[in-house]
Amino acid sequence: MMRIPDLRRLSVFLVSGFIPVAVLWKGGKSLETTWMLLGVAWAVTLVYWLSRKKEEDINGGLWFSAMLLTLWTVISYLFSKTGNYGLDEVFRMGSFALILFWAARNNGDGTLLRKFASIVSWTAVFAMIIGIGVYVLQPVSRFVGPFFDFRFTTDYWPNAWAEFVLLTWPMVALHMKQKKHYPWLIAIGLLFGGLLLSYSRGAYIAFAGQLVLLAVCVVVQKKNMKHEFLMTLSVVIVAALTFYGANAVRSTFHTVQSLGAKVTLNSAEGTSSVDERFAFMKQAARLALEQPLSGYGPYSFRFVQTRLQEGVYATSDHPHNMLLKFAMEEGIPAAGLFLILLIGILLPVVPRIRKAKQDADVLLLVSVLGVLAHVMIDYNLQFVGNALPFWMMLGFLTPVSTPVIRPSLILRRKTEIMVATILIVFAILEGRHLIISSYGRHAEANGRYEVALKYYAASAGEIFSRDLHLSEAYLLRQTGRTDEAKTALTRYLRRNSLDARAWLQLGQTLEKEYEWELALSAYEQAYDLGKWNHPDALRGLVVSHFALMKGKAVDERRGEFDALLTAFHDAIVQNAHFIALGTVPEEYVTLTEEFAQIYPKDAGKYRTMGKEALEHAKTERLQFSARPAGRLW
Repeated sequence: MMRIPDLRRLSVFLVSGFIPVAVLWKGGKSLETTWMLLGVAWAVTLVYWLSRKKEEDINGGLWFSAMLLTLWTVISYLFSKTGNYGLDEVFRMGSFALILFWAARNNGDGTLLRKFASIVSWTAVFAMIIGIGVYVLQPVSRFVGPFFDFRFTTDYWPNAWAEFVLLTWPMVALHMKQKKHYPWLIAIGLLFGGLLLSYSRGAYIAFAGQLVLLAVCVVVQKKNMKHEFLMTLSVVIVAALTFYGANAVRSTFHTVQSLGAKVTLNSAEGTSSVDERFAFMKQAARLALEQPLSGYGPYSFRFVQTRLQEGVYATSDHPHNMLLKFAMEEGIPAAGLFLILLIGILLPVVPRIRKAKQDADVLLLVSVLGVLAHVMIDYNLQFVGNALPFWMMLGFLTPVSTPVIRPSLILRRKTEIMVATILIVFAILEGRHLIISSYGRHAEANGRYEVALKYYAASAGEIFSRDLHLSEAYLLRQTGRTDEAKTALTRYLRRNSLDARAWLQLGQTLEKEYEWELALSAYEQAYDLGKWNHPDALRGLVVSHFALMKGKAVDERRGEFDALLTAFHDAIVQNAHFIALGTVPEEYVTLTEEFAQIYPKDAGKYRTMGKEALEHAKTERLQFSARPAGRLW
C-alpha cells in the first residue's frame, strides 16, 4: 500500500510535470491542455485531503472569495447567452481556484516554491530556445516562444509570450539566488532579449513598472547596490546581444521589424491596435451594464461585441482587460470577487517585505503585479501556460493561519472535493464528444462530407458544441439537405442567438428555398450583429428586399450601405486584419455587382470599387505566398 508521503510527493511531481507541458505545447491554448489541467487539479485536491495532517489553512475570507468566484462562473455559464462556448473557462476557473489552495497549503517551508522556481526556470530556457528557432527560421515577424500553432499561418501569439516573460523572469532570478548559480543571469538576459523581440508595447510598459517596483524594494531592504548594479549590467548586455544577434541572423532569411517604429506607433499597424483596445474596453463596460448580474456568459465577448463594432474586422475574443472581461462575461459581482481575492492576497505582502529581507516575496510580487498590469491592457491568461504559474504564485503569496475551526475544515474538504469531482465528471462526459466531433472536423477538412456528418450526428448531445452545428448545417446545405440544415441551425441558435454567422447561414439556406420573408428576417439579424465582418449579410439583405418588392427600403438606407461598402473597400485595400487573405474580397465583388445592377447610373463606381478591392487582394495574396518559406514547416 502506498504511503501518504508518497502520495503528496506524487502530487508535486504531477504539477511539476504539467507546467512544462502547458507552456511548451502551444502555450496551453489547446483544449486538451485545459482537460489535463482539470485532471491535475482534481488529483492534487484529492491527495491533499487524503493526506492532510496540519491544522493550518488559508484565510476563510480568501477561501470563500475563490469558491464564490468559481460558483459565479458556473452560474454565469448556466445563464449564458452564448452557451455553446465557455465550458472550458468554467473548467479553468475551478481548476485554478483549487490549485491556488493547494499551492498555499503545501508551501509552509518554501520547498514547493523552490521546486516551482526551478521548473519554471528550466521551462523558460527551453521556451526561449524554441522561440529563437521559430523567430529566426519562420516568416512570423515577432518573437512568440512556444506560443504558436504550426497548423495555421495566423496563430502566433507574441503578446502571450511577452506576458510569459513578465511572469517568469523574477522566478528565474529567485532560482538563481537560492542556488547561487550566477550563470542563470544569462537566462534572464535571454528572456529580456525575447521580450524586446516580441515588440509588445504593453509588455514594455508593464516591464518598466516591474523594474521600478524591484528598485524600490532593493532600496527599502537596503541591498548591496554595487552587487545589484553589476548583475543588472550583465543582464542588459546579454539582452542586447540576444536582440541584435537574433535579428542579424533572421535578416538573412526574413525581414526584421523596426523597434523604434513599433514603439513610436509608426509601424504598419500605427495606432490602430491602441485605438481598438480602448474601443473594446468601452464596449465591454457598456455590455457589463446591460447584464450586470451574471454577464453574457464565459467567452461571450467575441459574439456580443460585434453589434457594437466600430470598424471592419475590429473584433476580439476578449476586451483586453481582465476586470472588464469578468464584469462583461460573468457579471460585475465576479469582477468584485476577483478584486477582493487579489487585495486579500497581495495587501499582507507589503508589510512582510518591509520587515524581512526575503527575496521570495519581493520577486513573487514583482511577477504577479507585472502580469496584472499587462492583463489590464492585453489579456493573455486564456493560455494555461501563463495562467497556471500565475495562480500558483498567488497561492504562494496567500497567507495561512492556525488553528482552523473544525466545522470550517469539514466544509472546505467536502466543498473542494465535490467541486473537483463534478467538474471532472463533466469533463469526461464532454471529452468523449470532443474526440468524436474532432474526427468529424478532420473528415470535413479532407472533403469527406458524409463521414463528417455521421460524426457530427454522433456528437449531437455535446454541451460544449462550439461551431459543431454550424459546420453540420454548412455540409447539409452543400449536399442539398436544406431541411436538415435548418434543424441544425435551429439547434445552434437555441444555445447562441448572438452569432451573426448562424443567422447568415440560416438566411442563405432559406434563400435557397425561396422563403424570402424568413430569409429577410434572418439576414436582418445577421446584418445587425455582424455587418462589419460579413459582406454577404448586406448582400442577402438587399436581395431579399428586392425579391419581396421592397426596393424602396434599400433606397432609404442607401447612404448607410454605401458607407459600409466604402469601409470594406478601404479595409481590403489596406489588408486590415489580413482581410484580403480570406474570402471577403470575393464576397465584396459579388456585393458591389448587386449594387451595380440595382443602381445602373452608379454601376461604374461600384464595379470600380469591387475591381480595386479584388486586385489589391490578389496582390496581397501574391506577396504572402512569395514570402520565404519557413525552414521548420
